[in-house]
Amino acid sequence: MLSRPRPPYMGGRGDEIRMQKMNRTQRIATALGVVVFLAALAVSDNEAQDTQEGGRTAEIEAAYRQIAVGYEALKPIFREGCFDCHSDQTDFPWYHSLPVIGRWMDKHVAEAREELDFSQGFPFAGRRRQPDQLLKIKREIESGAMPLRSYRLMHWGAAPNDAEKDSIFTWIDNSLRLLAKRGQFPFNKRENVPEEK
Repeated sequence: MLSRPRPPYMGGRGDEIRMQKMNRTQRIATALGVVVFLAALAVSDNEAQDTQEGGRTAEIEAAYRQIAVGYEALKPIFREGCFDCHSDQTDFPWYHSLPVIGRWMDKHVAEAREELDFSQGFPFAGRRRQPDQLLKIKREIESGAMPLRSYRLMHWGAAPNDAEKDSIFTWIDNSLRLLAKRGQFPFNKRENVPEEK
């Protein structure tokens, strides 16, 4: 007598295959669930970081407005030594029209604006978070790295004098303290925030 295969719903080998498929399906569904859960966590972490970094809270927005007022007072100093490379208000010298020099200058300005862009005021555009940008500006000016020496050779008044440096450093220090009160620390380290004098 020939034996007929049982339908899968009646038990036997078909149920084993169905169970294996279900186990595989459950494993895939579980793995996908874990991936979706981890992705959701990453998105919520990024949103929390954006809220912290991007100034999306009312408290941060208020701090940014206060810092922007100080920046506007110092803008003439920044315009003199920074805007030619770090803004859309570049005033190219006559030698920019020379082919090799012009291409080099265009590349330099594009890289400088990608790093830090003063064009829209504070908060500054660029690669870093605002507290990081502010501390980097301070360190670059303190060390004499900015404005670049090559720029200072052609623009004698570009480097800020001591009084201008003091004004910039005071504004940056006050700004960093203001942001620290709202949980934003330069390079995510509390010790980078200057102490009250």
